[in-house]
Amino acid sequence: MPASRAFRRYLNTPPDTWILQALALPSTSAPHTSPCTRCGACCAYSDTWPEFGEEDELDGIPEHMCDSDHGRMKCDGDRCVALVGGIGQSVRCAVYEGRPNVCREFLPGTTACNQVRRYFGLHEIAAAHVALREGA
Repeated sequence: MPASRAFRRYLNTPPDTWILQALALPSTSAPHTSPCTRCGACCAYSDTWPEFGEEDELDGIPEHMCDSDHGRMKCDGDRCVALVGGIGQSVRCAVYEGRPNVCREFLPGTTACNQVRRYFGLHEIAAAHVALREGA
């Protein structure tokens, strides 16, 4: 029996992309529909965030993007210097693979996510993205 076109496309997709698409998180290797890539509000809301945690390995973050005096990412105003693109349009993180844990743990659809989205005049998003991430 011949495989369907969708199934063949699925088989030709890298495994890390399957997981990221299921979690609705940004991927640097394939197109996706994550609300994060059309938002960026969490990365432009405060000049004191994101802070580095003790568990963070900063190997993936260029030194010129780190505010070593305060233990966090450098910001231009309230915007993280690693954020590329326009808030609410199309954004990406220049250090996505090596981003701090606080960034990894900030999930779409949470109360905090929707709070920063409202601050920038963006509509709230459903917590279904969170349920997928947490395996609910």
